[in-house]
Amino acid sequence: MPDLTAPMEDDRNWLLVMAALTAIELIWWMIEWGVGAAPAPLIATYGVLATGGLALGAALRFASGMRPSDADWPGVALGTALVAVGASVFLPLKYAIPSEVPFWLDHRLAIAERAIDVAPLVTGTVGLDGVAGAFDALADPEEHCKVLITP
Repeated sequence: MPDLTAPMEDDRNWLLVMAALTAIELIWWMIEWGVGAAPAPLIATYGVLATGGLALGAALRFASGMRPSDADWPGVALGTALVAVGASVFLPLKYAIPSEVPFWLDHRLAIAERAIDVAPLVTGTVGLDGVAGAFDALADPEEHCKVLITP
């Protein structure tokens, strides 16, 4: 049986970094999936996409008349697999993050959904003709917090 680790000596460092990052994403996804915040990853779909990208690159190299690459194919295959797993796990995490981050980080949405009552913050109301005076009033924090401009 041929030794597949020998050709990967040059790629060991970046493959270890990729493997570590993929493992972190995978652990994070397992935690989020366990609490019901993240859907299942589409590993097979991303495996096909990553392999298709690799095949397309090889086909373009062949079609352009370039000589075949001296690439370390076990390393390329492992890198492709890590990209596929990492991408398929990251996408569900991307949609799980909003359920984990408190809504107050998106204050505009919270105000629009009436999740935050801003009435106590509005300490004055002016029309369009009173905008200049509103800025003068806001210079004194003891007098005003927010001045609502109404048309």
